[in-house]
Amino acid sequence: MVALGAGAGVRGRGRRSRLVAADLAVAAGFTALVVVSTLARAVPAEPNWWAPAAVVVMVAAAVRAQELARTYRTTMLVLAISPTLLVASHVLRPWLPLRLEGDPTARLHGWSTGVEPLAAPGLGAYAAPAERCVYRDDCGDIGLYFHDLKRQF
Repeated sequence: MVALGAGAGVRGRGRRSRLVAADLAVAAGFTALVVVSTLARAVPAEPNWWAPAAVVVMVAAAVRAQELARTYRTTMLVLAISPTLLVASHVLRPWLPLRLEGDPTARLHGWSTGVEPLAAPGLGAYAAPAERCVYRDDCGDIGLYFHDLKRQF
C-alpha cells in the first residue's frame, strides 16, 4: 500500500504531487513500527496493525489517482484487491502452504468446527474460552478469565 500511495504521488502527468509529506511519513512510520514489532516479538504481523497508516495512504492515493494513466489506475486496483481475495479465500478454506506458527490467519481456522488452533500466532489465554463461548455457548471459562483479570487490577 505504501508503494501504491507513493506511486500515485509521483506518476501523475507531470503535475505537482498533492501527496503531503506527512501522509507518506505516517504510512512509512507505521510500516516501520509493524516491521520492528514483528521482528522483536517474533510474531507474524496482523493486517489490523497497519490499518491506521493504510487509511492515510488510501486517501492520499485516491486523491492523486484521477491524474494517473488508466494502466496505473488498473494496476493500483488489482494490487489492492488481489491480496484481499487471496487472504479471504485462505481464511474460508486454508490452502496456502503456511505453517501454523507463521500463518496470520491461523486463528480464524477451525474454531467453529471444534478444531481450536491454540498454537496460532497471537492467541492469548482468552482465545479458547472466548471462542467456546461464541461457538458453543459455553461461557464459564471466559467469565472466570475476566474475573481473574479484574482481581489483578
